[in-house]
Amino acid sequence: MTPGEIFFRTLSTPIVFVLVALGFHFFLRGHNAPGGGFIAGLIVAVAALITRMAAQRGLLLVRPLVLIPAGLLLAAISGSAPLLFGQPFLKGWHGSITLPLFGQVELSSALAFDGGVFLVVIGATITIIDLLADDSELRRLGLDPETSPEGDGSAPEAED
Repeated sequence: MTPGEIFFRTLSTPIVFVLVALGFHFFLRGHNAPGGGFIAGLIVAVAALITRMAAQRGLLLVRPLVLIPAGLLLAAISGSAPLLFGQPFLKGWHGSITLPLFGQVELSSALAFDGGVFLVVIGATITIIDLLADDSELRRLGLDPETSPEGDGSAPEAED
């Protein structure tokens, strides 16, 4: 292991911790201030990718492809719920509940919608980067520049 790898692996843990905390901060403040599910999802996706590069393991407990439909479902349900009460699609709701340890906590329907966006962005970002890094998928599609369609490793010849 080179000194650069040791340095990267050592610093990756606090960097990932800060990125995840920052991502959740942006996620929670997004419905009242700039931020929200999109930027928070990008920040957490970067943290997951740093973890994968440094430790060769994933930060997420589920496959990224599972997050995309789960996020779409959450966003669709939060947007469609007002229709059940005769309100227009994506009509906002806000209120407060009392939790035993936290006291009174304000909630809004924008938080659920942002949660769906958050999951979709994490899943899509990590899936796209996985596909870009996976050479076998490029070979399957015939887009790998290192191999010719004949599979002999030579570049295709130009015709005169």
